[in-house]
Amino acid sequence: MSRKITLIYIDAGGGHRAAAAALREVIREQQRPWDVEMVSIQDLLEPIDFIKKHIGIEFQEVYNIMLRRGWTAGTAQLIPLMHLVFQICESEDSMPHMRAARKWIVLMGMVPLFGLLAPVEIYFRGWRLGLIHLSFALALALVLLNLLLVWFRKIPFTCSYFPGKTSMAVMLALYLTGFAAYSWTMADLEASLLDEPAQLLLFYAVAAASLWGLARLEKRELGVDDSLIYEDEPDPIVRSLELG
Repeated sequence: MSRKITLIYIDAGGGHRAAAAALREVIREQQRPWDVEMVSIQDLLEPIDFIKKHIGIEFQEVYNIMLRRGWTAGTAQLIPLMHLVFQICESEDSMPHMRAARKWIVLMGMVPLFGLLAPVEIYFRGWRLGLIHLSFALALALVLLNLLLVWFRKIPFTCSYFPGKTSMAVMLALYLTGFAAYSWTMADLEASLLDEPAQLLLFYAVAAASLWGLARLEKRELGVDDSLIYEDEPDPIVRSLELG
């Protein structure tokens, strides 16, 4: 049974349809066993398209008319209105959004990476050490991923990035320092665990308990505040010390 893939696009500007068509063509060329369907979001939102209802012009066509006539001033201010569509369609349960983000990272990031590393690890280290190393790294990756997503509330493609909000030089330095420290520390930990099978099993038990605890924490945090973030707030021009 082939998997069905739905590519949703909008004919506002033309780039969205082109990207969806390119993805469909790549899937066809690679002969993936997927049933690909392209769906226009204009068709999905047709019943609530109040612009077409009142003036007879589709919502997406209004944007195309603005582009053709050069009426681009103020389009940045229209972005929050477009984001409103996402908010209107938001369900009361935010958990599916979180599960979708986690599933995408696992399937598109972790699975291909570990799939490529597995033959190399097994070839150079043998079955035993190769599988231990892969399972050790996978356990750490899952714990870090779930820790990252406990307070994750952003919806991709709707949050604007404000220039200067993050210093890339500082972030690069922090990333390199953290990556080096993490790699050396975890390598030393794995080497010590290889000599103590009981300690290695304890590590896997702690990792499993951590995943369970993070899942409970995420569920509790969603119960406190399950609102999704559609638009980042810019940094204030004047930041108070909040001493009062």
